[in-house]
Amino acid sequence: MEHRDPGPDTDERPVTALRGILNAWDPIGVVEDGEPPDEYDCLIAPVLDRLANGEGAGEIAAFLRAELADHFGLDTERYDFQVEPVARAAVDLRDRRGG
Repeated sequence: MEHRDPGPDTDERPVTALRGILNAWDPIGVVEDGEPPDEYDCLIAPVLDRLANGEGAGEIAAFLRAELADHFGLDTERYDFQVEPVARAAVDLRDRRGG
């Protein structure tokens, strides 16, 4: 995956809110008390793009699983990373903002 700067917060692109969701999830277990704050920033722009394109929780979850395996090197077949709640939270974030 090509890393893209997620850019600033806008009404259409809630970067900070999505960063908070991803950091709270912390699938690789490195974010403690919000540090490092940018560990999952590589996921923000692609997830926001998918949300803007109308993708649902299932599609977002599939993307996150693929990134956990391909980018972070995690065994998503063997371990449950609770991807679905994160995907739903991202979709809920979009829906609350009227996206």
